[in-house]
Amino acid sequence: MTRLEGLMGIPKNRRRSPRPRRSDLNFPDLLQRDFSATEPNGVWVTDITERKTREGKLYLCVIKDLYYGAIAAWKTGTRPTAEWVTSTVEMALVKRPESRGAILHSDHGSQYTRERYRQCLQQNGL
Repeated sequence: MTRLEGLMGIPKNRRRSPRPRRSDLNFPDLLQRDFSATEPNGVWVTDITERKTREGKLYLCVIKDLYYGAIAAWKTGTRPTAEWVTSTVEMALVKRPESRGAILHSDHGSQYTRERYRQCLQQNGL
């Protein structure tokens, strides 16, 4: 119908696919999609959720213990930076110091591949 009227839409800009990540920045997938744990604080998972509010975007970073299903730590922020997710890990370690050496599983989002975050994990045996 629009063609008959001589109207044309404006095509959306296609997003370019992200550059391939350097393989040395990726951690091995220790869980292999087996999201179970045999002991408390043995396996944690973390992710970021974005919510739109009247004031703008709000981000929530959560670290969950897979054994109990309990939240080990959470933090909200207006920008999802590596420093922000690192401080969430540090908060979880303060609340549960016995979890040093646990597996902390995340996706390979940019916050989780930054050097500061990687150093925090290494220093705490995660």
